[in-house]
Amino acid sequence: MLVALALPLAGPAAGRASPGTAPPPRAPPPVLLGGWTVPALGALVVLVGVSLGVPLCALAYWLIKGSSTTLPSASVFGATLADALGVALVAASPTPLYGRTRGTRPPPADIARRCPSASQWRAAEAAGG
Repeated sequence: MLVALALPLAGPAAGRASPGTAPPPRAPPPVLLGGWTVPALGALVVLVGVSLGVPLCALAYWLIKGSSTTLPSASVFGATLADALGVALVAASPTPLYGRTRGTRPPPADIARRCPSASQWRAAEAAGG
């Protein structure tokens, strides 16, 4: 979240190297898997399924069969769902913020070049430009 908030402050030169530095090394070319493409994708699907399925099944089992609480299972399930949705919203919030701050308005240096004074800025803003 802090990175998304800091991007507008960094300006257009953020992430650029200084003129005297060497360019970054090139990425190696992708490896073609040929006949192993489908098994590799299947293994990734199984890995994701197991890594998500086992904890979710354990959580569901504990919520349904757990007898160490006096709370009704519906209230525990509702609270868990509300917490999960809240965390998901907070985790996903930087994505639209990043998209909104990049490419939707001219960088500050461009604005300063086009309208060097505050009066010109107000005039350009009033004229719709």
